[in-house]
Amino acid sequence: HMKPGDIDKKINYPEGGSTPWWAPDFLANLLSNFYRDRPVLDKDRCLRCAECLDVCPTDAIRMKNYGPKISWLNCIRCYCCTEACPYEALNRK
Repeated sequence: HMKPGDIDKKINYPEGGSTPWWAPDFLANLLSNFYRDRPVLDKDRCLRCAECLDVCPTDAIRMKNYGPKISWLNCIRCYCCTEACPYEALNRK
């Protein structure tokens, strides 16, 4: 079995989560969006006030009929939306 010391490449681990230690850098970077924490909507709490839209620095949020939809390609995981939501409908998971 391989161990972390068996590979001499530097592995970049994403914040808020981790990829397997054996993943090469290009794979770790590619998969980091799936392993990192992200804002998750609680539809029962959301009143569609759009506070999250106003604070998102990358415009990664679009309002749908059920509430905010976050584009994971554009989201930089700053969590401004979770802090701005007055109803605590967006949480970090």
